[in-house]
Amino acid sequence: MNRAPQRAKYRPRARSGGNENALPWRIGVPMIMVMAVSVAASLWFGWRIDKELGELSRNRQEVIEETEANRELLSKRDGLLSRESIAKKAAVLGLFPPTDEQIRTP
Repeated sequence: MNRAPQRAKYRPRARSGGNENALPWRIGVPMIMVMAVSVAASLWFGWRIDKELGELSRNRQEVIEETEANRELLSKRDGLLSRESIAKKAAVLGLFPPTDEQIRTP
């Protein structure tokens, strides 16, 4: 009863020839670092977008206010340039009524 010798079980060796636990560190640490940088970049971009949207809404409100002020100034200018207004001012100062060439119409 001679038995044939049994083969030794095959155990693959680590390619580095060193510690078998080194492979997760080589993959895991860079992945965690990339994820941390991605999360930080995402938070920073979100903060910048929020900040710029707030500034945009403030600028839009300023444009609305300045447009209203511009309309008021234009109506005052039109009133000052009207024939009646110029005639009244000229009468107060004792001047002759303006001719058609002297009056600018808006």
